[in-house]
Amino acid sequence: MVTAADRVCRSSIYEAQLKIVQDVVAGLREELRDLEAERRVLSEQNCIVACEKAALEDHVATLEGQAECLKNQVSSLPREKGALASELARRQRQLTRT
Repeated sequence: MVTAADRVCRSSIYEAQLKIVQDVVAGLREELRDLEAERRVLSEQNCIVACEKAALEDHVATLEGQAECLKNQVSSLPREKGALASELARRQRQLTRT
């Protein structure tokens, strides 16, 4: 009798412990689903950022090329100014001679 009662008592304890473990497992599964959903979102955002980064790098390269071109144009302005000044002076001399 004591053995049967002891088994029933232990069975109740085991069932209670099993319920606790099942609840913990269910909570972990839910947390895992949430984390997986968050991982998917972060992965998508990572792809978007990578694409935007590549586009920005291309844009920077284009701007650097344009800046170099403008720099070359600006550096040639004094030569052009000098040539124009010389041409103007030559024509003014021609006008004063006539």
